[in-house]
Amino acid sequence: MFYYILLTLLNHGICVYFLISCIFLIKSCEDRSYCVALYFIKPINQSKTMPTFVINTNISKDKIPEDFLKNTAKLVAEVLKKPISYVVVHVNPDQMMSWGGTSDPCAVGTLGSIGSLGTSLNVKISKVLFDHVKDNLGINPDRMYITYVDLERANVGYMGTTFADM
Repeated sequence: MFYYILLTLLNHGICVYFLISCIFLIKSCEDRSYCVALYFIKPINQSKTMPTFVINTNISKDKIPEDFLKNTAKLVAEVLKKPISYVVVHVNPDQMMSWGGTSDPCAVGTLGSIGSLGTSLNVKISKVLFDHVKDNLGINPDRMYITYVDLERANVGYMGTTFADM
């Protein structure tokens, strides 16, 4: 008799466990039964996955609302479903920038994250972030790019190690 085992990822909002690294089926010659051995991998804490949003813009520092960093961090955490404690927002104002040959307000941004990015997700994230930047900084969506970077855990350092080891 064959047994089929379906293992799913358990997602409780905080931790996702990858439950299986190997499944061994050992056939018993006497009764034709099967034994299954599961080996568990170290759990990966989904909450420890950093997003960083960097905006370079030619608008002046005094035109950036005082609560822009805080509100943007909260928005990034919500849209990526990440804890705010790992979100970094960095705004570089007063940059010497031109878009289409003019110095009207413009920006280039980069959103880097371990996971939570991808083709369909980036469309949704773009809508939220472009609207937020337009509403708070007055930069039209046709004068800004956002580059999305899906980072590998081993390529992001934190607390003296990398996220691959956490």
